[in-house]
Amino acid sequence: MLRREVDYNSGFECVLSVAEDSPLFQHFNKYGIYAPVIMRLGEGATELTVLLDKATVSSKFTPSFLQVFVAEERHDSWYVRIPSQSSYLFSILDEFNKVPSAVMQHVYVEAGQLFIVLKFHHSVADQISDILMRGVANAQKITIESFMSPTGALSFLSDLHSKMPLCFVKYSVKAFFEDPLEKCLSIGDSIAEIEKKPGANYRALIYSPVPLSGQEEVITIDRESNVYETWGSNPLAQEIRRRSNDSVIYRAAHFARVVGDRLEVSVFLPTSQSVEFLEILSGITENDGSHSVTLLGFEAFSPGVMELV
Repeated sequence: MLRREVDYNSGFECVLSVAEDSPLFQHFNKYGIYAPVIMRLGEGATELTVLLDKATVSSKFTPSFLQVFVAEERHDSWYVRIPSQSSYLFSILDEFNKVPSAVMQHVYVEAGQLFIVLKFHHSVADQISDILMRGVANAQKITIESFMSPTGALSFLSDLHSKMPLCFVKYSVKAFFEDPLEKCLSIGDSIAEIEKKPGANYRALIYSPVPLSGQEEVITIDRESNVYETWGSNPLAQEIRRRSNDSVIYRAAHFARVVGDRLEVSVFLPTSQSVEFLEILSGITENDGSHSVTLLGFEAFSPGVMELV
């Protein structure tokens, strides 16, 4: 099953804007800066980490930027952590993330505002609409910008690449077949889209050419299109996820499939973070010191790399 055949065209996309009144966002608005944001939902609060590509934005900052905004510099990126000032944002997103198929696809800063792109299946549109309408009614600084059909992964990645260079990394680890995700991926030619959701295990949407109904711990999202949701806990994939989260690696899109006895993973991420991500992969080893990760591909983003997923 090719990635172009499983774009989530049966769903909806909603864009929220949040007016964050902070000096950093005011600075971004003044200089017309675009930047992706890694959002973490913590203990009743939302933490934002703004990722800045030094090559793209360095000319728009004064030399004192690192000190003024307490930015962390690593390789080709700057990282600025700030708490969200919207007290209602956490409750909206926490409730949203509990809905099957609901995914925060992209969070970014543009024109001095925070934008959150949400994606979900049409079968839960009423439930999502209720969550958003109740949340927006109680939050003066949160606005629904759009509610429509999604643009698709290729369009999303191409647009993001035009604002910040992306790269494609593909690697494999040993498949363990002990979680429902890998069991499902071993059936037919299924492919998983790893969701950006918190939790002890990673969750994923599964696009399958064959029905998977009846599998344990698998939620049926769309029986006609064979779209499902479940969780994975491959220990090697979990360790890569943990280290990537700790290093605030922005994974714009993240796919997985089982090929033979290997779990193949494809990741689209900012080029400025590629060195750090490859260092994470190279640091994953077995008990005997041998490398656990096999690198299968690494190149600059282009529409054609979607065929390599």
